[in-house]
Amino acid sequence: MITPHFSFLYNGKPFHDLSPVQTRTDTGYIYTLPDGLTVELQEKQYPAFDAVEWCLYFSNQGSADTGIIENLYDCDI
Repeated sequence: MITPHFSFLYNGKPFHDLSPVQTRTDTGYIYTLPDGLTVELQEKQYPAFDAVEWCLYFSNQGSADTGIIENLYDCDI
């Protein structure tokens, strides 16, 4: 099984260093920060080909503007 990797800076800090709450779903993962930024990773596995496809969706579930998202790498390997 292949694990998708992504990275970006959020307000100048690496996203994964901010310890987002990670929730497993039927189609991937949801990562949530306390300010309301939510990143949904939807994935589809192709085990016969040792491959995976994924897409990231960003949303703001908070009441204020999110921080700055920059240097987004949706395939950071």
